[in-house]
Amino acid sequence: MKSFLLLFSIFFLCNFSWAQTAEEKAVNGVFISYIHDDGNACNKCNEALETYPNNQKLLNFKKLYCNHTTTSYPLTINLSKTNVSSSGGSDGTAKANVSGGKPPYQYSWSNGNNGSKVTNLAAGTYSVTVTDNAGKTTKASVTISAPNTPPPPPPPSMKLTLTHSNVSAAGKSDGSAKVSVSGGKAPYQYDWSNGDTGSKITNLSPGTYKVTVTDNSGTTKTGSVTI
Repeated sequence: MKSFLLLFSIFFLCNFSWAQTAEEKAVNGVFISYIHDDGNACNKCNEALETYPNNQKLLNFKKLYCNHTTTSYPLTINLSKTNVSSSGGSDGTAKANVSGGKPPYQYSWSNGNNGSKVTNLAAGTYSVTVTDNAGKTTKASVTISAPNTPPPPPPPSMKLTLTHSNVSAAGKSDGSAKVSVSGGKAPYQYDWSNGDTGSKITNLSPGTYKVTVTDNSGTTKTGSVTI
């Protein structure tokens, strides 16, 4: 059947295309689409029938080849997604799977992208509007979620441990003091009452020495030692 139609169409187009009316061109366009098996013959037939509803060739074609096949599908979107893998992340994805209508399709996402798939999404709701080649539009939305991961616990409170060595004899200045820090958020800054800024101070005379330690989050703790 298709071989006959192909030979007929080639003969007709080569010899009589100059004499075709608009109606004849519409009819031949349906048959050519059918011969090439591009999947649009029935759609073209229905479109042509809107203009030429009494054309017997079109009516016969529809009866023979289109009555048992849905040829005018509604434009629909099926959205698939991948949620964010961790709290605060942005590795979610969404894809618009479109069927029906008249391809090709145009995509317009609420985040400004214009492909069928969007990536690097944070948690939230995203919508997409799809327009087919006939100008029909449809819209759908998808919500990307993230795991409900609780925030990490705060670090333990800062604790100072002070050790010292007394002077070896009266009148000497060979004492020392050291502060060890646990908890808080490293690194730490040290501020001794004698002006030193390390964790250990040396060459000390008898007396009381204070130290203020500041961690990386701004928390301070004060301690003292007597030589």
